[in-house]
Amino acid sequence: MARILVEAHNCHTDQDFLDVVNFLISYLDNGRDKRNRMRLLKQIGLKIKQTARATHHKSLEQMILTGFSDRIGRSRGEKYFEIITKQGDTLKINKESCTHFDPRHYLWIVLDINHKNEVTKIIPIEEEWLYDLTPFPLSEEISYLWDEKKQSVMKVERLMLGKIILSEAKLVPQISNEVIVNILTEEALKFLNNLHQSQEYERLMVLKNLTTAKVTMIDPKEILCPFFQGQVSISDEVKNNISAYYFSSLKSRIDPENIYDLEKDFPLNFKLSDKRLIPIHYEKSMDPWLESYIQDFYGLTETPKLAKGNIKLTLKLLGPHKRALQVTQDLRSFWIKTYPSMLKELARDYPRHYWPTDPATAKPFLLKRHLP
Repeated sequence: MARILVEAHNCHTDQDFLDVVNFLISYLDNGRDKRNRMRLLKQIGLKIKQTARATHHKSLEQMILTGFSDRIGRSRGEKYFEIITKQGDTLKINKESCTHFDPRHYLWIVLDINHKNEVTKIIPIEEEWLYDLTPFPLSEEISYLWDEKKQSVMKVERLMLGKIILSEAKLVPQISNEVIVNILTEEALKFLNNLHQSQEYERLMVLKNLTTAKVTMIDPKEILCPFFQGQVSISDEVKNNISAYYFSSLKSRIDPENIYDLEKDFPLNFKLSDKRLIPIHYEKSMDPWLESYIQDFYGLTETPKLAKGNIKLTLKLLGPHKRALQVTQDLRSFWIKTYPSMLKELARDYPRHYWPTDPATAKPFLLKRHLP
């Protein structure tokens, strides 16, 4: 109240000042009785005559703002009868007492709230008035955030009034600093974690089971930080480079003597006799395996092996119903001992499919109509 009166004293003529003071007391202090109000006005009037004053005009709302700058809030949005305060709280507007509240107006001063924490008195203000306040209430805030859509770090510049965001601009940083490198590293860690679900990683774990080397942990920052010097984004090319470098580093720890060649000894696909490729599945808790229709394995006499013959592939031989007819690591034995006993039943149940009497020498045809 005192600060508002001082502002009124500095900005108006004597008569205007008294009118403003009377209005302020009526508006802000409904509980003051008439006798005390008149006494206050008289005391203020005596003080006026003792001081020289300026005559700069300000609106009533501007003067109230000087005394209640801690009660500034902004409307939550056009669809809401709510105010977000400078302290970050959200208050509902009491529609019965705040009939003049317009959610389309941006800034307000909350003068009073009821026992339900609802706003009962509120007046509108303009943003440009904030720049004349002392002490200056606005601050600039700069932060760096990861933009998922752009796959880049963005520099966010905000003009803040307490916890109220008055304006915000997102820019692409011009230079890479330690903060940006750390953000990029954190995002790339998620990418590295996803690599642990990949077949490339799983086959390295299968290789690890063959070796006696004590694998040391890789510090992710050791791998990632060098990639982001001078960078503000993570492109597909960078991801590919990170992936290649990570797997290469892991391979050198698992197989320091470079005994195995991953692409030759642990391929991701197996080539059938008709040159088609089917994926090999790697899981560190079990032997590598592949599955396909039983006809795709016609012409194979031995179970395929990996790791220079040290690991037999587990074969899941699927029937026309796409369920396994047999799971085996001994294909030769299956062709000789088990397949002949299944042949009659398979030919009866699935007559359109090709069921040769000697699958070890047959060509991989699925259906009879594909036969030459």
